[in-house]
Amino acid sequence: MSLKQTIVSVLALLVLATPYLAYGNGTSSPLCDHQNASELFLEAEKSGIIVLDRSRLKAYLLDNCGVGEATAITTKPTAQKNLEDPKAMATASLNQTRQSEPAKTLATHYYFSGAADLSRGNRDERDYDLAAKRDQALTAQLLWEFDVDYTLREDFYTIQFFTEDNTVETQRYEDTYHKFTLNNDFTYQSTTNPKLIGFTNINYSRDDFAGIERDTSIMFGGGYAIWGDNYHAPCEVFKYSAGVGQRDRNIVDEDDRVRDFVSHKFSLKYPLTDAICVSLTHTKRQFIGHSNENVDASSISSKFPINAIMSITARYLYKHDKGVKDGREAIDERLRLGVEAKF
Repeated sequence: MSLKQTIVSVLALLVLATPYLAYGNGTSSPLCDHQNASELFLEAEKSGIIVLDRSRLKAYLLDNCGVGEATAITTKPTAQKNLEDPKAMATASLNQTRQSEPAKTLATHYYFSGAADLSRGNRDERDYDLAAKRDQALTAQLLWEFDVDYTLREDFYTIQFFTEDNTVETQRYEDTYHKFTLNNDFTYQSTTNPKLIGFTNINYSRDDFAGIERDTSIMFGGGYAIWGDNYHAPCEVFKYSAGVGQRDRNIVDEDDRVRDFVSHKFSLKYPLTDAICVSLTHTKRQFIGHSNENVDASSISSKFPINAIMSITARYLYKHDKGVKDGREAIDERLRLGVEAKF
């Protein structure tokens, strides 16, 4: 052992094994005579010679040697009463560790997805969908979900007609339609009961195929997890929500339709495996005094993880919107396959 290591070991034993030196009762310590005492101790610790109680050492250096925050020892000094009791020292050290941990940040997640329809009932169509979603916890109880969705729809149809020589010919045509949706959900979860929530929903959409130039709505309501401990649980939950609101819809070549409505939604999320959860939802929107415009929608969907970020998505949707433009299809049925990335 070198001379420097020997000196360091002796100094460490003096401080850690002799109580009256640590309490500053007037007895001087050779440790205070060393210009870089704290650095020596840390160097010894790194070399494996001794293991330091840094809180106790710093308290000693501060009380007896005037060594302050500029030293290489980063833990806060422990009070003398804690130095006298080993159990209190352990408690103080644990509390110090907790205080030094950074505050937990509120979670924010981003989702990006692309999908295509495999089929759509008995119509010859193709849909291509792009969507983005952002979930942000504004507070521990308040969650904001914002999503935007764009769909390009290709509609194919045929027309038969007679030519000049009275033969029948068939020609195939294609029309392109666009659908755009913006949706905001604000959900406040009870501080005493995580199964209970209140929500506000604000929605805007436009659907060329259904003849809807503009559709805006606002809704207020609440929800409860009938099965499961948390309304926002990613799986293993069955929940019901209900709300009241107003919708303003503008149909092509028609007057605006302003309607009050009541909405109900059931949602079940059940784990098929540890990694795969299937989701079933049913939503019914009933317009007060205008039942001929009611909307019913049911879906079943799931995600199949590829890795921590990417997933394959599958979704079947059945929607019956009685309030579309006359002559347009009220029933929308589709099977959609795509990919999603979560950040």
